[in-house]
Amino acid sequence: MKLFRITTAWLRENPETGAAEKIKTDELVEAQNFTEAETVGFAITEHEQRFKLGDVDINIKRIDNITEIIHNSEVLATSDELIQGLTYSFFEGEEDSGEGLYNVKVVFTETGENGKDKKITETYLVPASSNGEATQIVTNRIKKLDSRIFVVRDAKFDKASAILLTPKTFQSIANA
Repeated sequence: MKLFRITTAWLRENPETGAAEKIKTDELVEAQNFTEAETVGFAITEHEQRFKLGDVDINIKRIDNITEIIHNSEVLATSDELIQGLTYSFFEGEEDSGEGLYNVKVVFTETGENGKDKKITETYLVPASSNGEATQIVTNRIKKLDSRIFVVRDAKFDKASAILLTPKTFQSIANA
C-alpha cells in the first residue's frame, strides 16, 4: 500500500466571528503514484468546498514508513460517500479530545541465523483517543498475531484529520 500525505492550506469562515481564517489540514491517502494522489487532493478540496473563500495550496508527500494501519471504529467515523473512489474515514470528536491518528513505533528483537539478535523497527498507524490507548491497541494486536519479542518505543499524535483508502484496503483493515 502506498500512502501520501496531502496538506492543504485554505481559508474558512470562523464560526464565531465570521472572519476568514487560514487553516491547514492533513489527510492520508492511498494512491498508486503522485499524480493519483494529486487528483484525490483536488477531489477533497472540492468535496469540502475549500475553494469557497480563495485559493488552496496543496502539498503532497509520500509516506514510506508505515508497516500497518490498524482500524478502530470507536474513534474513526466512515462516510458512506466515496471521494475519488476512496473510502473516507475521519474523526468526529472535538479538536482537543485527543482523538486522532497515532504513529506507534515498535522495536522487535529477532535472532538471526548467526545467533545474534537484531532489531527491527516497525511503525503502526492507529486511530485512538490518546497515546496510551494507541499503545495498548498496537500491543494487543501484536501479542495476538506475532510471537517475536517487542517493545513499544514511541507513540506520537499524527495531525492527519482523515484517511482515504481503497474500499478493498479499508475492508481488509476493518475485518482484521
